[in-house]
Amino acid sequence: MRNPDLSCSLLPLLCCPLRLDARGERTPTVLSFVVLFLFAGIRIGEAQWTPPPLLQNVPVRDDCARTNGGIGISLQPTVFEPRGAIFLCPKRTFEIDRAHPGASFFFRVHEYGHLALRTRNEALADAWAAEQLGQSASGRRTLNAVLSYFNDLGKRFAPMYGTGYDRALTVAQSGKIPLERWPQSLAEYQQRLSQKRARNGAVHLHANNQTIDGILWIDDRLVGFVSTAEDSRNPPVPNLSGSEHRLRLQDAWVSDIGPPNKPIAKGIDAAASFQGANSADGLSICLNYEAESVEISVSDR
Repeated sequence: MRNPDLSCSLLPLLCCPLRLDARGERTPTVLSFVVLFLFAGIRIGEAQWTPPPLLQNVPVRDDCARTNGGIGISLQPTVFEPRGAIFLCPKRTFEIDRAHPGASFFFRVHEYGHLALRTRNEALADAWAAEQLGQSASGRRTLNAVLSYFNDLGKRFAPMYGTGYDRALTVAQSGKIPLERWPQSLAEYQQRLSQKRARNGAVHLHANNQTIDGILWIDDRLVGFVSTAEDSRNPPVPNLSGSEHRLRLQDAWVSDIGPPNKPIAKGIDAAASFQGANSADGLSICLNYEAESVEISVSDR
């Protein structure tokens, strides 16, 4: 499309230097195309999100095998990858953008979020990406696209991520998308979630000297990913029936508190029994890591 702001009649010398061809007809020079290309790219370049300075040298590679069918994965810094690394799958990028144009860029920023926060917590990486992208017009367009993508996933659940609605809610809230622009189904989901939290309370994890996270099961029902991190968005307590309950924390990771959040232990499973019913105060789960194991104690708040 022609850009009226770069009309040749307005900028004859700069934008459209001409020459006569062998037939005496005027044709644009190579310089004119170069200049027009640069001017056309200014708007895009200025709006494009770039990583914070400490992450600008992180290598980003296309490798669907490394993402294991997902759109992206990040590796924390190691001896072999001192800055960490991000792997993306072009096939998944194409599939997502075909249905929701522009949405795939969110996942690139999401992977930078894992590196910036040094965490495997998917909700926190979503929130970081949404906050970053919410600061520019092009970023907000990306958020609108990925909000639609997550909302279309609806109740589809993944242990580390929650439902599509959960991710859409994180994007909408952290990206400061006005409520009137939320899909109706997402607004209704938020209302139901708020009612469940008010009725059953949330899961609250505590640990004295470490950050501990993992996948929570209660009475053999998958609750979701939980963490002791202060800003973690832990799920509400499920509906409890009876008075005797069994809790299991699967694939628990233990890390140092604060940067660089260095992992101490990985892949620990722990379980405990508790008594009680649903309460608006939720469940308080205390974790204690010692000698390669995690002990759990549970109480209502």
